[in-house]
Amino acid sequence: MNGLCNGEVIIGLDGSITDGCGAYSFGFFTPQADPIYLYHKPVHGDHEQQNSTRSEMHGILGAILFLRHLKQKNSFPTECAPIRVLGDNLESLRVSRQGPSKSLKLVFSSDMDVAFELYAEIQNSFFTYKFEHVKAHQDDDADYETLSIEAKINVQCNGFVSKYFELPMDGSASPLEKIPHYPNQKVSLSNLFTRITSSYRSNIHRYKIGHETEYQCSKTWKISITSLHKLDWINLRKEYKSRRGANRF
Repeated sequence: MNGLCNGEVIIGLDGSITDGCGAYSFGFFTPQADPIYLYHKPVHGDHEQQNSTRSEMHGILGAILFLRHLKQKNSFPTECAPIRVLGDNLESLRVSRQGPSKSLKLVFSSDMDVAFELYAEIQNSFFTYKFEHVKAHQDDDADYETLSIEAKINVQCNGFVSKYFELPMDGSASPLEKIPHYPNQKVSLSNLFTRITSSYRSNIHRYKIGHETEYQCSKTWKISITSLHKLDWINLRKEYKSRRGANRF
């Protein structure tokens, strides 16, 4: 990694959603698109909290945190050229360049948790970055060897993130259903079961009459949570409220 400060290392990344599960990859490459180091990991959260922008922001954040760890363990020149970062998601690149809006209205906008965390890490990083967009999946229409360096890096990152979904879903590889709190977000909402990061109004309603109801039923009647997951709590509650007396049962 000695070439970090003289432009000899390029960062590539990709995010992917498969069957409602999100994952990301990032890698460090030579200017000839040869991989130096590749890494992939799941994005925490349930199916409704996954999207490609969230995955890609985690890819950038992962690379930034990796570089922070490198800096803590090694000495670098006091001045470094901007490190090129290649991604195919325009919104994640925009957040990386400009940061999320500090408007109070947007504190609970979708994916603000990772957006705030990402931009804070970029601002506090020893390194500077040049974020560049590259069109995704260019190997679908052309032979890999004919692609540009940037496209080759993107294709490799896409292939590596896909390998995550081939792993056995044991405890080490499976994502957490409850998203951890990212400290730079400052404010977040959660209950015993989840941290809400998108669709706040509908999710608060859902968790109030869904997960919490499951918890109380399981605790009172000694029914497994797994069995209760199969119930459609929203429609059940509507039906329950529409009936009176014995008809409720």
